[in-house]
Amino acid sequence: MSVRNGNINIKWLHEFRVDNDARFMNEVYMHSLNNASASGGSYLVLDNAQVSTRSAAEVLSDIGALGSSATAAAASLLTHANQTLDSSCFVTFATAATGNLAASTNAAFTFDATDGTLGASSLETTGNITAVGTIHIDGTSGAAARLEISEDTDNGTNGVRINGPSSTSGYVLTLPASASAGLMSNDGAGALIFTKEFNRQFSVTGDTDGTYSGDVGYFGGTTSMTTGAIYHYKSDGTWELADADSASTCDGLLGVALGAASDTNGMLLRGMVTLDHDPGAVGDVLYLSTTAGDATSTIPSGNQDIVRVIGYCLHASNGQIWFNPDNTFVQISV
Repeated sequence: MSVRNGNINIKWLHEFRVDNDARFMNEVYMHSLNNASASGGSYLVLDNAQVSTRSAAEVLSDIGALGSSATAAAASLLTHANQTLDSSCFVTFATAATGNLAASTNAAFTFDATDGTLGASSLETTGNITAVGTIHIDGTSGAAARLEISEDTDNGTNGVRINGPSSTSGYVLTLPASASAGLMSNDGAGALIFTKEFNRQFSVTGDTDGTYSGDVGYFGGTTSMTTGAIYHYKSDGTWELADADSASTCDGLLGVALGAASDTNGMLLRGMVTLDHDPGAVGDVLYLSTTAGDATSTIPSGNQDIVRVIGYCLHASNGQIWFNPDNTFVQISV
């Protein structure tokens, strides 16, 4: 023990034990202490102004650390896109594993924050998908979208496939308002049967030759046809230009070519269509013309000519007509 500048300094070389409280007003220095470790040793802690010891396991438990056999990893940082502006945010997934994990994502599954839509190359689920609003199934370049509904796997892999249109024209199927009003049924052989009457809507077609809305047949094996011209179905199963000069070229089934090939582009048998010529004025009754492939508002009058009504004119200069050939005709004899 020594006294310097009024202060008392005490140095213990060995063990010093105090049975009751020992109060130190200033600093206490301790030298040559053994380091504590994760597997053993003790730690000095301050507990309610008193110095005490805790084991390594107790300290790890106090600070909420991992188990003694775990290895801590550095936390991963996520960079977040602007949620209100970014149209191609990646979706981040969390797993059930413990510890600090790296973020996991996939560019094939994205989120568009501008309109709230999720994007995925494919989506599979074993449960129900519930949506409020409209579900859009968009096609890709050169491929129309389709919806497939398969039968239960106990019976096989058959099902119903709904293919989207390959052109820009759209189609609307409106179901009955009543839940008890059935619309279609299956005949047991794969064909769908309409069980309720419904209204078909026909709109006046555009001014492009061959534009149509109506009943179309795909048969006849005929090519190099003139789009928008009127054809007659021959006894050999092919199509020829209809001509009112003779019954043999206009007495049977008539159709308007919708393209160069009957089996590919189709033949309009009844409905709205745009011809490749102007047959008359609005509202005129139309007849087959003695000009092959044409219609006219003038009644043919030559000897052996055929008078056959084929429809009505809807526009004076665009070739738009209602095509509905009469099943009967009159042959002129003079």
